[in-house]
Amino acid sequence: MFKVSKLWPILALTVLVSLFSVTPSFSFLYDGLHWDDSDLPVAWEINQDGTADCTGEFDAIRAGYQTWENVSGSYFIETYLGTTSDGLGYDGHNVVSWGESEGGNTLAVCWTWYNTITLEIIECDIEFQDNRTWSSTGEAAKYDIQNIATHEFGHTLLLGDLYGGGDTEKTMYGLSSEGETKKRTLHQDDIDGIRHIYPESGNQTPNTPSAPMYGLKLSVNSSVSTVI
Repeated sequence: MFKVSKLWPILALTVLVSLFSVTPSFSFLYDGLHWDDSDLPVAWEINQDGTADCTGEFDAIRAGYQTWENVSGSYFIETYLGTTSDGLGYDGHNVVSWGESEGGNTLAVCWTWYNTITLEIIECDIEFQDNRTWSSTGEAAKYDIQNIATHEFGHTLLLGDLYGGGDTEKTMYGLSSEGETKKRTLHQDDIDGIRHIYPESGNQTPNTPSAPMYGLKLSVNSSVSTVI
């Protein structure tokens, strides 16, 4: 039995400024969904149409997932299979595409299908919204593809959005703005998140909490030391 979940659309920065004052800061957010070891490396494809806004979008997307794959202390790995005509929809393929499934201030969204009993992920699709103007070079008046891709691939690891005033420098901060590129580089809290879910150890088993984890701070020996 499986279920689909639309996870954490990233929004334009102008939308939720009130969150600065009402939302606490956490290190990272994880609710227990995970890829099974047998599904690694997770295979990704990119829709062949890309975006008409710029060139270099395919390389920018790949750089986004490679940022997470390059984290030391985690065994999570992904691989790129090439382009495809597939797009958003449950079909057994993990696909990044451009489309218009969302309205309002959404920049991109990650859809995840998962087993409701084991919490193992079956498929993830990422869709960048075509009603935005995109760039692969961080242009001031456009949204940076690698910036948003790195954030969205964090969702495919099942890290959640953060909205606290102390979260603004993190890749998993859920708001973005034109010309922003800082999400390309992981904050230490983002790194702690992937290391917690997919710890590099002799027993490579994802850590799966029984309830949503709000920012468990990890100590050197990977046990919980502080909750913030």
